[in-house]
Amino acid sequence: CLSSPCYTGVQCINVVIASNNTWDFQCSDCPVGYTGDGVTCSDIDECILSNPCVDQSQCINTMGGFYCDGCPPGYHSNPYFGFGLKDTNPVQMCTDVNECEQPGTCDPLVTCLNGQGNYSCGQCPTGFTGTGYTKCLEPNSCIPVLVRKGCDVIASCDPLTNHNAVCECPAGYAGPGSACGIDNDSDGQPDLFISCGDIVACAEDNCIGLPNSGQEDTDGDRRGDDCDSDDDNDFILDHLDNCPLVPNYVANGNQPDSDGDGFGDACDTCPHVFGQFLDTDGDGLGDSCDPDSDGDGVIDTSDVCPLDANITTSPDSDSDGVGDPCDNCPNVANTWQSDTNQNGVGNACDNGKDKDGDSVLDFMDNCPEVPNPSQSDWDGDGSGDACDMDTDNDGKPDEVDHCPFTFDPSVEDGVYSSCVNDFDEDGILDVEDTCISDPTISATSFLPYMEVNLHTGVPQPEWKISHKGRSVSQPISTPFPSMLIGPQRYGSMDFSGSIFVNEETTSGNYVGLVFGYHNNKKFYVILWSNSHESEDQAAEKTALKGLQIKVIDSSTGPHINLANAMWHTYDTTNQVKLIYHDPTLLGWNARTPYIIVLKHRPSVGSISVEITNLGNPIINTGPVYDTSYTGGRVGVISFRQSNVIWSNLKVKC
Repeated sequence: CLSSPCYTGVQCINVVIASNNTWDFQCSDCPVGYTGDGVTCSDIDECILSNPCVDQSQCINTMGGFYCDGCPPGYHSNPYFGFGLKDTNPVQMCTDVNECEQPGTCDPLVTCLNGQGNYSCGQCPTGFTGTGYTKCLEPNSCIPVLVRKGCDVIASCDPLTNHNAVCECPAGYAGPGSACGIDNDSDGQPDLFISCGDIVACAEDNCIGLPNSGQEDTDGDRRGDDCDSDDDNDFILDHLDNCPLVPNYVANGNQPDSDGDGFGDACDTCPHVFGQFLDTDGDGLGDSCDPDSDGDGVIDTSDVCPLDANITTSPDSDSDGVGDPCDNCPNVANTWQSDTNQNGVGNACDNGKDKDGDSVLDFMDNCPEVPNPSQSDWDGDGSGDACDMDTDNDGKPDEVDHCPFTFDPSVEDGVYSSCVNDFDEDGILDVEDTCISDPTISATSFLPYMEVNLHTGVPQPEWKISHKGRSVSQPISTPFPSMLIGPQRYGSMDFSGSIFVNEETTSGNYVGLVFGYHNNKKFYVILWSNSHESEDQAAEKTALKGLQIKVIDSSTGPHINLANAMWHTYDTTNQVKLIYHDPTLLGWNARTPYIIVLKHRPSVGSISVEITNLGNPIINTGPVYDTSYTGGRVGVISFRQSNVIWSNLKVKC
């Protein structure tokens, strides 16, 4: 056996030949899956000799064994393999796949019938087009409301998931979709009147050339406030008027201002207290001088939630004087409600743990392991819709429930179900609903907003909100990044709007959007610079021209180090990671309207940004992948740039 005469892996045994008393060798059997005398062994082709697989074409012979690569279409089996002929009995077992149990096999409006190795979808209901295998569409699904007669020839039809659709005008045009007109300032209002049944959407823009999606016109002179030199028509120009939106003309020209704060008594929310203050209940009296700030009939000193009119009495579990519904730590006493990182959770109970990365801390999250930033819980069972197998608690699992937000255990869902036009049953028709599968969100609004300044300094920003929370402007050049953050939290979304810088070009300043906001240390930001600008020569870093996408994960939060890191077009350890910089280095131009569309798909970690000018493509990042944050609040940002307008902002889930 010293010469290894046997086949590899076969045992060699030394033997004595008794007849002549000499030594010889003997080889044991060939390995399993092989045949031969032990000296020479060859592979057994089990696929040819035994046909072990249901589909013989899927049988793969290997050295010493075999495996079945799959079943015929419509069937499946567990992995089936073996070594030698003994493993080919019994043969592979393939069982039928019930395609009807898999979501999306047939349109929800048709019946799915499972067969052996196949399935069939029924015909679409009467009046619908298409096939049950793809999608049943209403013939007139591009007629969102009665006054609109189909889509304009240049508009697109965007079918919704619930057999409705909306018409949308292309970039550079505006209107209800049934009719579209040129929109040279990209604020969503056509420059000239267009003929249609919607007197608001088809009206002529009252401030052509300057984005003002809300079309505010205080004095009703058909000239929008943003381009009217005397908004209130009191014969005092706005830049000289201490109440530009409230007529307060006096013959001697001295407009009363009792506290000398620059706000005339006619529009000063607290005319005898220096400063302008929030007026929560809209009664004209600022919170700082209003004994009942929320107007609920309970004096602030006795009101456990003095800024929420819907809450007059409430438990105060931690006895800190703040009612549970408005307490940022309802179970930990914190009278002053300190929230250093601005995430809505008080310092006293903020442990920073958020395993699903959706911006809702685990101890507050109704789906702690499934991202659901909005925390929608339709049936109120404490389990969020995102992780509730039966959202409406009607006994039908969501995967087979055509109307998962409609409690209706007895009636078969179908075209006449109540959810056909309002899928999430929130009272807002799908064609007008920005989140048709989330009953907690139906429209975009940045009110009430939160101001987040990422460093200190002067001057401070002066944020202005209009168009019911859908238009934002900021006239001040701040020496630090300043953000306005809205109240709504989003996961997968499309965030769109127009950006317009209303002044001559200045160098090296940023404008952009914020999304996935967790707190003032963690968020995504899109920053767009108009030119190269060096801010820190010692560090040999600079703000490079072009669009950037950054992940903010700061160890400091608001600080000069964070501000500098956001300025630089580089990674900064423990502060900022740059995940995209536009290689074309295209910057924005002053007094040029841009439409920006941000798409975030956290489930696959995809982020993309498209920017157009009057329909002409400017920037398209394509998909950029990052999984740092799966959801959060959204907002806008300016960094050293003044007179920025974000108009016609919209977030669609």
